[in-house]
Formats: sequence, structure tokens, C-alpha cells
Amino acid sequence: MANYNEFGLMMVLTHGRPEITQQSIDYVDQNYTKYLPYPDDNFQEIVDDRFQRDDKFTIEHIYRRTGYAFVPNVPVHVKSIVTEHRSDYSVVFIDPYLFCITIQHGSNEWTIYKHYRHFQNLHQVLMNFVDEERKKSQNVLDITQGENNEYPFFPMRNNQTGFVNDFNLEEYSRILVDYLNKVLRHPKFRAHPATCEFFDVSYLSFIHGLSASRKEGYLLKQSNDRCSGQYNLFSSFFCDSCKCQHGPKWFVIKDTYIVNIRPDTHELRFPMLVDRDFQILTGIRNNGIKISNLQRTFVVKCRTARDCDDWMQHLSNLIEQTKDFSSITRSRFNSYAPVRENQLAYWFINGKSYMEAVAKALLTAKEEVFITDWWLSPQLMLIRPTDDETFRLDNILGRIADLGVRVYVMIYKEIPYALSLNSLYTKKTLVSKSKDGFIKVIRHPDINTKNGILLWSHHEKMLIIDQKIAFVGGIDLSYGRWDNEYMRLVDLGDENDTTLKSSLDIAAENIASGGIETVEAAQITTTQMAEQAGEIPIKKGKSGTNHLLQNSEDSDDEKILEEQQSFTITSTSEINRKHRYFIGKDYSNAYRKDFEKLDDYSTDYIDRKLVPRMPWHDEALVVFGQTARDAARHFIQRWNIHKCEKYPKKDFYPFLLPKSYDDINDLPVENWKDFLESEPFRVNAQCVRSVGPWSVRTKTVESSIQNTYIQMIDAAKHYIYIENQFFITIAQNSVVRNQLGDVLFRRIERAHKNNEKFRIYVVLPLLPGFDNMKAIQAVLYFIMRSIIKGDDSLFKRLEKAGITPNDYISFFAMRNHDILMGRLVTEIIYVHSKLMIIDDRMAICGSANINDRSLVGNRDSEFCIVINDIEEEDGRFNGQLVRVGKFCSSWRKKIFEMLLGIQFENPNNIDIADPVSDEFYSYFRNVAKNNTLIYEEVFSTMPTNRARTFAQVNAYNGMPKMKDADPIEAQQKLKGIQGFVVEYPLYFLDEENYLPSWTTPEGKNYSFHYQ
Repeated sequence: MANYNEFGLMMVLTHGRPEITQQSIDYVDQNYTKYLPYPDDNFQEIVDDRFQRDDKFTIEHIYRRTGYAFVPNVPVHVKSIVTEHRSDYSVVFIDPYLFCITIQHGSNEWTIYKHYRHFQNLHQVLMNFVDEERKKSQNVLDITQGENNEYPFFPMRNNQTGFVNDFNLEEYSRILVDYLNKVLRHPKFRAHPATCEFFDVSYLSFIHGLSASRKEGYLLKQSNDRCSGQYNLFSSFFCDSCKCQHGPKWFVIKDTYIVNIRPDTHELRFPMLVDRDFQILTGIRNNGIKISNLQRTFVVKCRTARDCDDWMQHLSNLIEQTKDFSSITRSRFNSYAPVRENQLAYWFINGKSYMEAVAKALLTAKEEVFITDWWLSPQLMLIRPTDDETFRLDNILGRIADLGVRVYVMIYKEIPYALSLNSLYTKKTLVSKSKDGFIKVIRHPDINTKNGILLWSHHEKMLIIDQKIAFVGGIDLSYGRWDNEYMRLVDLGDENDTTLKSSLDIAAENIASGGIETVEAAQITTTQMAEQAGEIPIKKGKSGTNHLLQNSEDSDDEKILEEQQSFTITSTSEINRKHRYFIGKDYSNAYRKDFEKLDDYSTDYIDRKLVPRMPWHDEALVVFGQTARDAARHFIQRWNIHKCEKYPKKDFYPFLLPKSYDDINDLPVENWKDFLESEPFRVNAQCVRSVGPWSVRTKTVESSIQNTYIQMIDAAKHYIYIENQFFITIAQNSVVRNQLGDVLFRRIERAHKNNEKFRIYVVLPLLPGFDNMKAIQAVLYFIMRSIIKGDDSLFKRLEKAGITPNDYISFFAMRNHDILMGRLVTEIIYVHSKLMIIDDRMAICGSANINDRSLVGNRDSEFCIVINDIEEEDGRFNGQLVRVGKFCSSWRKKIFEMLLGIQFENPNNIDIADPVSDEFYSYFRNVAKNNTLIYEEVFSTMPTNRARTFAQVNAYNGMPKMKDADPIEAQQKLKGIQGFVVEYPLYFLDEENYLPSWTTPEGKNYSFHYQ
């Protein structure tokens, strides 16, 4: 049936009905037709569950590089052809009809536009293919078999010879429908590149988890494009195609990116992700298009001006349909990712619950796992205590890799003389766990004097499963990070003697040992600060530029691939593991000694019978669905640019593709019960980050984490709770650039002027976590300068404005105690968290510290998740009934229970619901003060407000300690400790200037390394 479209072009809609089609074939003059024999009689296809799920391929199909586009045993059917008569005089006498073809392949349906010449080309190529196939099998091609109507029947002439006209157009179209459907019956025809090109499909077209293709086809692409830099647009378009070395590449536009494929090797090339700088420009001639984003620029050429217009339209549609990523103003906090509404999220306090969830979630992985850490320890036990090494990180990754899961790991490539992370050992260990090469590891950056990357690190901590479950926080999967609500100092199993020794026995032991081993690490550190103020510490071992560069070269990465099969892991030595939580290097105390000999992981490096471990407090969360997709997008952006930078020609490291945001069947995570203790919360969530030119090779810097902190603090109405490893933020300072200190001051000032009840709780580690005394001094100096030391400090600015700081803001820390081999011991609980909660309604958690390294964007790369509650319940602030969020309030309350020691029982019925009231604020401060006084009385703990000068440090440390002089009385005193919270000693060394001398390495680089 013919009709006319809105442009006055005649259209014929033809459906493929066999009986009508056969009549049409009989009607056509047989002299103008030709049959296409099949290459053989084998119509069977093998289905492999590894590569196929329902009517789509799995992600694994991409890595096969077979080029197969159509899914085996899934019908492909041309549903209809709409024929348009073109009025363009340039082609009306040559090829006047445009065929709009609708195809269905399983649940996938798409439309293509072709001319007669496209059919003709397809037919000729397939005829040649059949001829070659028959020659291979010594079977002569007999075109007389064309009388068999089972073969595709092709009309050989168009309307130039009178074969088709407006009166028989419907019959003509039916013949073409029948021809295409019969071509698609045979597996070898479906797999032929000419067929795939005709139907605008590739091996990326029908992949489970990837979006439907917006457009596919060949474009000519310059061979000398690069991962960064600019092009002269017009010179690229004007140049001769041969001189510019354009080559045909198959381009695919997906929902949020464009990617191309090498037709000869089926190799994926660098995917261009839509971002805020994604642009398309056309030249004046030569049908060129310039495509660029924040990371990359390349130029393509189309065959015709019409093709150029078509591609430009689809690329424009791509930008319009991805405003969440392409719009500069649309995203809150100027983040690369938008707010995702109605998402699932769940929080974790400390490493135990986090690592258990990670271990169990990894075992649910089906296709991909992405991991990025500052430090990763392969032999880390994720579930403990146990003698079963099944739940060791490297074994879990090896196990899922053997099941076909692809594991991609990015770790920070350290400066060897400065950090003992041994990332090369980590890489070798992980790669050796997959005999099929399914575990890939990239270490970045390569340190050398040419690129100037020396000071900054990749600091993100993320683990993403199938691009729909994302664990994010401050917890590296490394030694020393596992902890639970007990914050253990001792881990000796049945060997520990919990009976207190007498003071005489202790005195005798002190004389015999010199007392060093039994002194708290912080006391040793502060004593050294007092004794060696101004002296230059010389770190043992090699140093110097030559050593640095030699150990930073990346030639070792190449050797790993060759040595992979021969590399073996030393088995864990048989030691007494009964009831032990921390094996070998995992029993750690950063104040006493930095990690060493990490390849000998099962051997202790500190004496656990003499030195208590340093407990580790941290926070993390897991998000699902679209937010996890956004987290994966950050990982993919980094992985692809690092692969391009380090392994541009190494196919072993593939480019990664973001999964679709539109697949409503793939995004939900129904199996959360497999790895979470309770149901996740409904929230709105957003990904924010710190990245820049060195870390992800973007043209601009993103500091959306700092933007988030600033806007959250400014928007807080009742309280702010902060846990962080650092607090370095000095207003009006030329060295420290981040603005958090200033916005905190302005928020407190506003509360004071408005007579508001407003509270800020800040929890920090009592001392920075370094074994280098000068490094501790440098960080401590900047923390105190931020809080109380100097005119630009927060407290001094508040006091100058007539505000009593403690009415609004208080600083706290954490400490614990125990009995180790008959002696009372204490140690700092190292606060490593990067968490802020406001008003029990909004939170940010991730890897970013409060310092310039994490916040300004062009230094350390960082990643955080922002949470806004949407599920509410009743709460109280300053005695008034309010609505609070379930996610944030439950998180904050659980933390307060732990800090105050009421997580197991609450005999005094302490109400933690109202963190704003005078009653609770005073109670919290009093518990911290009382705990501090007890620790100081029993242990003479350091740091302390009692030591404001170096001389006082020596005097204080030399005082008799109750724990040694009267252990029984000391134990009674310690029963008064509630929880873990203590005061942060704001006046420690207040009268000293302990910034390291400029003649020391720490003094020379303090403005970069430590703030």
C-alpha cells in the first residue's frame, strides 16, 4: 500500500508475508533476478552459556574478538520495509528509492536506511563468499539451484531498466524483505562482515548490560590521534586523506559514550565518555567531524555530506540525552555525576563488617570487579578469625576469576624509598592467581623527572561489582585496617597472660629491658621530638634521585606478563593461629614501626608480646544501582587513560566500557541479603571526586568534594559531626588553600549572631600516623595551626569575634587499653575515617582527608559518596521534635554508642538521640575529659595538655606511672573508662614551634607533603 509522508514523498510499507512474497517473486521477470545459494547445509549454531544470556551476549563476548554480532539461536527477522521515493535530483535517476528497514533480533528492534546499491553490494559480496566457501569444500557452485525457493532471491535491476516503478513498488519491497530474511537464516551469512555492516551491527550491539546502539557504522579516523592535546580543526579537514593517514574504523554510539573498533582485529579503541567538555564540531569541507572531551580529541571523516549530517545529528542527540554528564550547570557541587534519586545504600563502621560484606559480595560477581586502593595487601584475611584461607583476598579474586569474572585492579605506584607498600609484589601476586589472565593490575603513576609526578598519589578506596554494587570509603584492603567494635590492642590467642604482674616484677622487667618495649609508642615519639628538636633524621636505607627513578621505572610490569606462570606464592608458615585475628604483618603499629618485607606476609614484624597493636577506626558505605554505575564510570575513566598512557599497544590490558543506565532489569540488586546484615536504606546519592590533569589526564580540575563540604557545612542547621585523619584548613593562608576552616568559622559566627544552638563534633587521631618523627611534627604543626595556634586558626578567629569556641565546637580523639602479658597497656586508636554527617539528614564519606592534598583537586585523586536521606523518622534537636533521616541518624547514633561505651549495654539509659542539647553536649565532653584524666593518671599518656613545652614533655614522661607502681589500683581506675572517646590535646606543645627545619626533607616539602 502506497501513501505519502509529511514531506510529500511516496512511501510503501511492506511486511514480510511468505505467500504474498512468493506471488511477487513469480510476478517478476526471472531474467532480472538471481538466487543466492547457501554456503553449506549446516544451519545449526552452538550456544555457549559463558558468552550468552537469554537473547544477548554477556560482557565476556567482547573479549573473544570473534566479531559475531548476532546472538546464536536467537531469530533475526526483517519486520517491514518502508520505501520512500526521493525527490533529490542528484540521485533521482540513479537510485531514487530509500528503504527504511525495521529488524527484530530477540527483544531488540532497530531501524536502518538503505539504498538499492547497498543491497546490491551485499549480494555481490555474499556471492563471492559462497564461491570461496564452495571451492574450499570442493563443491561447485550451481546457480541452477536457484530454482529452490528456499534460497534468497535477489532482484538484480532497479527502476532504471523498468524493473520497479511506483505501481509495483510494494511487490518489489516484499521481495527485498524475503531476500534479507533468507540471508539471515544461515549462520555464516549472519556472521559475515558485509551482513553486519548492512544491518549496522557489531559485536557491541547486543551485549547484556550495555545500552542499545544509537548509531553504528564506518568512519575514517586519523591514525595519529592522542590521549590529550588539541588539534587544529580546519587543517585536519583540509588535508589530503592519504597524507593524514585516515583509516576506516567501526564507530558505535552508546547511551553515554562513543567507541570505535578496529575491523581487522576487532579491538576496542579508546571510548570517548560524555562529560562536561564533550563537544562536536564540523569543518568547512571534506565531511570532517572533530570530537573531544576532557581527556581526548580526535577527528573523523564521513563518506558524504549526507553521512556527516546524519552522524552529527546522532552525536547531538547523544549530548542532549546525557545532560547529566554534559551539562556544566546541571550537576550539584559541580560534580561529574548527578544526584541519583531513590537509591539503596548501607553504612559500615570499622573494617570487620566492611570486609565481610566485601568478601561475600565478591562471591556474587558475575562479570566484572573493579578495585582501586592506595594500598592493597593480597593476603589480607577478609573474614576472621579463621584458619580457612578461602576468605583471603587474593584467593577470593582467584576463585571468581576461575569462574570467568574479569578483575581489574588499579593501585598507587609508590616512591619506593618513601613508602613500603611494595605494589609490585601486590601486582605479581594478584596476576599469578589467574591462569587465564583474568586479573589485570595497573600501577600508576610512573615516577620520573620528565612528567613531574612525584608528590601526589591515587588515594581512592573503591570496590565495584558488575557496575551495580560499589563499596566506597576510607578503608584500604590492606594490613592493619581490619577492626571491630572491641578495638583490640592484644592478639595472642591463648598465649596472653591476663593476670596482672606485681609492681616488683614489673620493675625488674623494666631494669632488664631498659623499659623501651613497654612504653607507649606516643611517649617514645614525643620524647624524641623533645630530644631531637632541630636535628635532621636520616632514614635508613637507600635514598636519592637515582634510586627513586630506578625503582619507579615500569619495565617490571612487562616482565610480570612473561613470568606470570612461573611466579608462585610462598605458603603461610604454620604458626599458632588459634583465636587470632591478625596474622603476620597484619598485626601492626604505625607509631612503632613502618611495614617491611611485605612478601613475607605471615611473619610478625613487631613483637606482639611486647608491643600492643594500634587499633584502626574507619568508615565506609556501599551503594547500588545508578550510583554504582557512576562510581564505575570514574574507575573506567581512570583505567582507560592509564591503559592508553602505559600500554597503548598492549592488548592484554583492554579498554573498559560503562554499562547502561537504562537497563531496568540489570540495575536492581536483589541479593543484598547475601552480604548485608540488614536491609539497605533508601536515599538520594551522588558521587563526587578530586581529579585533575595528572590523575585522569583531564584538561580541567574537579574539586567537587571540597564544594560538597563547603555547601554542607554552610547548610547545616543543628549540628555537624566530622571524623577525619587530618584537619589542615587555615583561613587566609597562602600555603593552605582549602576553604573548610573559613566556612566553619562563618557557620559558627552565624549561629552566634542568631543565638542558635549549634554543635560541631570533630574526631581526629591523637597523633598523625607516621613512624618518622619529623613527619609527625610537620602534620601536627599544621593541624594545630588550623585549630588553635596562630591568629588565622579557627579558635583565635572565633575568640577575636567574641565567641567562646567550646560553646560550639569540640575536638576529640580515641584511645583504648588492655592487659598484655600481665601488664597494663594503652594505645591510640588511629582515626582514619573521612566522614561528615549533618543534621542526621546528609552525609559524605569516602577517601578525602581535610587537607589540600585531598580537596583542591589537582593533587591526590579522591572519591566520595554524598547521601541525602529520603526515609524519615522522628528525632529531637535541642529538645524540639524534628524529622531526621534513617540512614544518617542510625550511622551517627551507632558511632556515638561506640565512642561512649554503650554499644553493648546502656545501664544509665544515656540518650544519644539529641546531639544538640546542652545536656548531651556537656555529657559527651565530660566523658571525654574523664577518660583523658584516667589515662593520664594511669599511663601518663601522650600527647597531653600537661606538656606545653619540650621540657615539660621530658618531665612528664619521667614521672612514675601508676600502671607500673600499683597495677591493681590502676586496673580499678581503668574501670571508670567509658568507651573510647578522649579529649584532643589542643594545648600540647602550645609554646613550641616544632615545624621541622627547612634543612630537613620534611621541612623543605612540608607545604606539599603534609597539607
